[in-house]
Amino acid sequence: MDIYERIRQELKKAYDTSNQTKIADIAGVSQPTVGRYLASSDAIKAMCLETFFALFPNADIVFNKPTDEALARRLHSFIDKLSDQDKEKAWAVLSAVFPQINK
Repeated sequence: MDIYERIRQELKKAYDTSNQTKIADIAGVSQPTVGRYLASSDAIKAMCLETFFALFPNADIVFNKPTDEALARRLHSFIDKLSDQDKEKAWAVLSAVFPQINK
């Protein structure tokens, strides 16, 4: 699911979508615009940030959040740089902090 579809799905979850006029009032846009947002993620692409934050006032935008894959690459790169002795120490620390991984 891309970000635009995710926003569309969150919009549907956050609001009573049967009352598009109320959503439009909150967002400061027309009811037909809200209808387009609800019908298609393509319409979300044109949504301005002011409208987005009116609809989702508690939302945060996070830049460069590492993905699971990127984080795994960073961890692997870090461990590869350790000596064998330090790898053993790192394993001991990780096992103590995260005992569930050692099962």
